Amino acid sequence: MPGLSLLFSRTSIDAQISERFEAKLKEMRFFHGYNSEILYEDKKAIIGFSGYDGYPISKYDSGDFVVFLEGKIYSRDENDISAILKDITETAFQDNTSNLPGVLKKRLVDLDGEFWFTAIDKPNQRLLIVNDALGKLPLYYAESSDGLTISREISFVQKLNNVSEFDRFGTAQFLMLRYPLGERTIYSGIKKLPYASFMIAADGNIPSAPVSYHQWDINTLYGKLSIEECAEKLSFEAKRAVINRNASNISERPVIALSGGLDSRAVLGSLKTADVDILAASSINHARSNSYDVSIAEKVADSLNVEFMKIQLEKPGFEDYEKIAEIKPGLNNVVMANALGLYRAILDKLPYGSDFYTGDGGASMKTPYRSQTGIKSGDHFLQQVFHTPAVFAGEDLKKLLGLGIADLIDDFEPEILKYRAETWSEKYFYYTVFDYLTNFGYEGEDRSRYFFWTQTPFEAIPFYIYALSIPDRFKTGLKLMSRFLKMCDPRLLDIVYADYGARPDSAKVRSKLMLKGFMKRHPALLKKIRKIVFPRAYKPKPVEGDMRDYALTALNQAGHLSGIMDLDYLKQLLHKPLSSSRFNLLLSLILAAARNRAKT
Repeated sequence: MPGLSLLFSRTSIDAQISERFEAKLKEMRFFHGYNSEILYEDKKAIIGFSGYDGYPISKYDSGDFVVFLEGKIYSRDENDISAILKDITETAFQDNTSNLPGVLKKRLVDLDGEFWFTAIDKPNQRLLIVNDALGKLPLYYAESSDGLTISREISFVQKLNNVSEFDRFGTAQFLMLRYPLGERTIYSGIKKLPYASFMIAADGNIPSAPVSYHQWDINTLYGKLSIEECAEKLSFEAKRAVINRNASNISERPVIALSGGLDSRAVLGSLKTADVDILAASSINHARSNSYDVSIAEKVADSLNVEFMKIQLEKPGFEDYEKIAEIKPGLNNVVMANALGLYRAILDKLPYGSDFYTGDGGASMKTPYRSQTGIKSGDHFLQQVFHTPAVFAGEDLKKLLGLGIADLIDDFEPEILKYRAETWSEKYFYYTVFDYLTNFGYEGEDRSRYFFWTQTPFEAIPFYIYALSIPDRFKTGLKLMSRFLKMCDPRLLDIVYADYGARPDSAKVRSKLMLKGFMKRHPALLKKIRKIVFPRAYKPKPVEGDMRDYALTALNQAGHLSGIMDLDYLKQLLHKPLSSSRFNLLLSLILAAARNRAKT
């Protein structure tokens, strides 16, 4: 993963530490065209970069302080950004830092961007780490005898600190939910920095935990605004977001990943409203199961006179699975190997660092997050988190890891207390936004940054927060989304919604969404229906011989898993019929462990 990595030493950065840091940084050159370099080094701190030319890294040096910013802040010019960072840095390195959370909240919460930064107080050898208010760039850290390691790449933290042990709870959460919860990763001692957090390290003082500078309080707006006024407000904010992003684009022509759904369609409409020249790209998977979706995407592009790039993907090879495991071991599902074909095809047409738009965040104006589950109790809340979406049932987890669902619930309950919400339905909404979307959504979003800079205008502040605050009654039946699309371009409503095979504002879609809402309120029935509709994903079937042999061979190199997992039972599972979702998660974990042993 491109980005910054750093070490703040407990003692001093000697030649041996510096050489080891640089060597591990070179191992982050995951693709042809990547490079690595040391950006800063002094007695206590060393900072490096790995990635491609054009990846957004900025340096601000004011004499006593040096700041490195990764990512982009779209809504401010360079002078404003410099002034903001200077104010924060000076506050952080005062003798009394009690004002820092307030200054961070005042300066950063309203900023639109995906970023984090580190600052060094050179005379006094102190370090500051801060990420943005949504935590859009996943960031990992570990404390060791050497000091504090922080990196955009979990592999770097793992390698520099010789981490080989797995976290039992994080691994169980990964197998059950597809992602670890809260600050956990699958590795013991490596944590994920929460959104809106900071850390200060000083000589002899390495912090054991980040400090929060902001907790989101997203209340539903029950004012007198009509749905048309809400859509108009969103349209204004979306146009402003894409204009701000386009102003910082380094490529003459950005690209959008376009599907047959509505989220990327709405982003495309916003881009055209702002007169941004764009290339649309969509890929047909090797099984051609999404051909219909791609045909709809092509119609959407044609309707707005946008050039469309259709890519036929080949079946991923073992080397693609290994590449995905190498980049973010245990956080990337191997199914993400399918995306590499799309990115490489675009890279043949556009250079490294080109701006890449997605529809992420669009669900905030078409999904009634608050009312779709009707959660009324703590037990129902936990049922919805741990039972309904579970890939592996509690019985399998107990045999594999010695942990049952009750253990996972006990571990997770303290996280619930952090949510600024009173009702259980509202708490589940916060879980969806600040656990699921942060730990799963942003990780997936991050993968397109292997080659490009991801732009997600529908997660811009204030668009995203405002959209989440709009009453659910406006979002049911795609009412809000349909009005938004109409404001962008009425032609966007003339093309069917691929998920439902009808116009987004049609009675057919509304009726299907009503049925879907009913199913959401009856999760047991929903699971049965899903098994019928998506048999490949839910129905166990024998693992293909070459894939099973590949997984078993890799398992022989995954010795570190034996510390937390019953490998004999894991082998039994691989010889039995497995759903594709279960096999993919097991293979993801096995490759992460095999890679760990092979490299250490």
